[in-house]
Parts: sequence; structure tokens; C-alpha cells
Amino acid sequence: MGVWGKASGIDLTEIDIENPPVGIWGEDWQEVYLGENKIGYSRTTFSRVGDHILSTNLMSMRLGRGAIAVSMESEQSTVETLSGTPLSFTQKLLMGSIPVSMVGEISGGLLRVETSQAGNIQSIEYPWTEGALMLWGLTRETIRRGLEPGTEYRLPMFSPEVRLDAPVPTDIKIGEMESFAIHGKSVTGQKVTTVMNLSLGSLESISWINEKGQPLKTVLPMGGMELILYASDESNALADFVPADMFGFTLLEVSEGIPENAATVTYAIKFMNTLEESFPWPESYSQSILESDTSGAHLKIVRANHESLRENLDRGAERVDFSRFLSGNSNMNIEDKKLIELATKAAGSNSSSIERADRLRRFASRYISRKSLYVGFATASEVALNPVGDCTEHAVFLAALGRIEGLPSRIAVGLAYVPNFQGKENIFGFHMWTQFYLHGRWVDFDAALGESETSPVRIAFYTGSLDENSLFDMTLPLMRLLGNLKIEIASISY
Repeated sequence: MGVWGKASGIDLTEIDIENPPVGIWGEDWQEVYLGENKIGYSRTTFSRVGDHILSTNLMSMRLGRGAIAVSMESEQSTVETLSGTPLSFTQKLLMGSIPVSMVGEISGGLLRVETSQAGNIQSIEYPWTEGALMLWGLTRETIRRGLEPGTEYRLPMFSPEVRLDAPVPTDIKIGEMESFAIHGKSVTGQKVTTVMNLSLGSLESISWINEKGQPLKTVLPMGGMELILYASDESNALADFVPADMFGFTLLEVSEGIPENAATVTYAIKFMNTLEESFPWPESYSQSILESDTSGAHLKIVRANHESLRENLDRGAERVDFSRFLSGNSNMNIEDKKLIELATKAAGSNSSSIERADRLRRFASRYISRKSLYVGFATASEVALNPVGDCTEHAVFLAALGRIEGLPSRIAVGLAYVPNFQGKENIFGFHMWTQFYLHGRWVDFDAALGESETSPVRIAFYTGSLDENSLFDMTLPLMRLLGNLKIEIASISY
């Protein structure tokens, strides 16, 4: 939400950053809206215990997927020195039905993270970037640098829900006073722009703050809608929620349908507002870039053919380091005994890599027996215990099974075509699937739609191993692009 989206109840002008008060010295409540609907609340507190600053941030939201409401909750606590040096953090995430707990400790130039879910514990170490800042350090820096219009600076923000391996370079720009509306009433505040430079694109938010440095309103564009945080008190922040349809506004209509027997589809994608630089389209066995610039691209998507793939042996592939596509992370605990048991059962023996990938895909499609939108973003371990979910659960679960079986895997995030959805025809909507590296190429496997030799109806915008970025990091930039996209079918071949 940006540096300025977390301190609306705290008078920043009264805080001595070298000697903050002992005990609880700040509490902040905010209402969270998506479009016109209030979907949740946020609460942040600061306190001093001895020579340490303890901060907590709780974000609770209810999002709609069609007529279904999905609850998502994140609670993060940090321990930092008075000078803003991070010491440790804890985070609890509830994005499925089983909470994920994460504890991180920083010492000796390393960040040691222990993730636990339903009794499964995974420990991972990352190099720690000296100078990275958590919540108190970020707040301290904003107080120190002041609110003079035209002030610009960059902070290394460490945000475990976004990524664990490195801080996110975050740019802050202090603007002029502006008038804006809060619940229909005109208010004046100083504009502050925050840009998180994520590994898969930037994420910009705009805040308006009062003379005490307290954010009155923060806006984060998301496709055709906006995520908005309003300064509030406890009673109003906890008042009734109306889940907003998170995915309904992501639907894009196209002028013609795609026949089931299509072999190749060429898509013309246009950005209605020109980008600053050419979009980094990923390439794979099925997706190739015909042309691309800041205004859009022409992409060719072909139907997968495993027989032809077998003939395309890439002898140079053995020299590529696939360690990050074979290792575990907080979303895929490949040391989970239940996941290992399922992968071994599904893959069988004496089969080629393509056959193993196909068997794993078929197993994942069957194993997740309840195709449900009630789950937010469940981990592979959670799916193993509770086989419920939609495309995100299918994609992460299948990727984890592949890694256990020695198949390099990554997640693809993009759009997929369906003939009919929510009363609309010929539309593209948000989708996630798995890619395995086979015979020198990244090859699509879609457990949610039940396809191994995939049809040419998917457009990948981002891919990732999930070690250098989280599902949040991969998903949110695409949500922002959706309000700036137009898709046309340039040609179809059979």
C-alpha cells in the first residue's frame, strides 16, 4: 500500500525518532475499499519495549469471486532497533483454509525464515541486504526527510508478503496540496506518490496526507477498479463489509470465439496507454513473440504437441542452472511428506519426463476434487491436505509435484479464453497454470482446465519460480494492466 498507507492515527510531527515514547505510542485504523465496496480494514500499532520498537499490521479483507466471498487475512509483526535496524518479523497468512505462519530472524548477514503450516515446517536462508527497512525504519525515514514539495527519494522496503530474498526498491515523491473527495466530502491534503519497483513491474499508489503526516486516503489502481484505504476509527473500520467481485472486472471480451480445434492463434494486444518501455513477454514452447513495442504486441500461441516435442532434444539444456526451479519455497514445501507421497504415487516409474509431467497433471486435475473459488491462494501443502481450489491451487500444487519428481517447474500468470462466463461470451479472464522444462523448452500444463497438450487459449504475462517473487508479486501487476488492455484475435489456423 506504500510507505504512507499505514499511519493514519499517528501524529508523525510529534514523534522524536531518536527517542520514541515507551509503551504503545501509535495506533492506526483504516477502511479498505475495492471500487465502491468496503471489503475490509487495516490496523497498525507502534510500541516501544526497552531499546526495541515493535510494530504490528493487520489487514483483513473479504473479496468476491462471482457470488462467492473469500476471506483473506494477513498479520505482520516486526522488531526493530530504535535506529530502524530490523531484527525479526512474524507473519500469519490466511489465504486458504489453513493458516501459514512465518518467522524470520536476521543475524550475521543472513535472514533465516521458518515457515509452518499444519505441522509441516520448512527452513530457508537468504542473504540479508544491509540497510533494508521494515515498518518502523520506513516511518522513521519519512519523518526525517520531511514533506517539502518536490522531495524525492528511494527506500529499500522489506516486505515479506511480497518477497523474501531482497527488499523492494521503493520511490517516494512529495507533491503539492490538492483537493479530493472522501465519501463524497471535499478534503485537502498533500499528494504523495509511492512506487514499489517489483521484479515483474512497478506498482504505484497515491496518498494524500494532512499537516501531521497522516494519510487521509490512499489509492492503488487495479485494472478497471481501485483499492482505496481511508483513515478511520475503530468502530467505523470494523463496520459491515460488502465483498467486491475481485475477478469480474478482470474479464476482457473479444469480438470472436476461438474454436476448440484451433491449432494456432495469433493475438494482437494493445496497451491503450503506451508503456514507458516494451513489455517483457515470456516465451515458451507454445508462446512466441512476433513483434512487441511500448504500444502492444503480436503473440503466436500454438497447441502443444508432445510427439514433436520429443524430437526437439536440446543438448545444451544440461548446462543451465535450474536449481531455483527445483527447490522449495513458502508456497511449495517439497520436503512435505504428504506431497512426496502423492508425487511418487502419481508419477509412477520407468517413464519419460513428458510422461511423468502428463501423469502428474492428470493426477492433480483429479486430486483437487472440489473445483471451488472459496479458496484464496493456498500452498501446495494445504492442497495436499485439503484438495479444494481453483487455478492458483492447481498451478502451485502441480509445480510442487513436478519439483519433487525432478522436473523443473515455474508458474505462469496471465489470461485464458472461455466461451461463456458470468453471462458473457468470448471472454478472457485471469488464469494461472504450470510450466515444466522439457526437452529444452518451457511447456504448459494446465491442471485446472485439464490439459496436458494445451490448446492455444492462454496468454502468459508473467512467469516465476516463486522463490524470487510471491504470488502477490506476480498477480498484482497483471491486475493493474487489465484496465489498459485490449485483445484482438488476428488469425486462427487449424
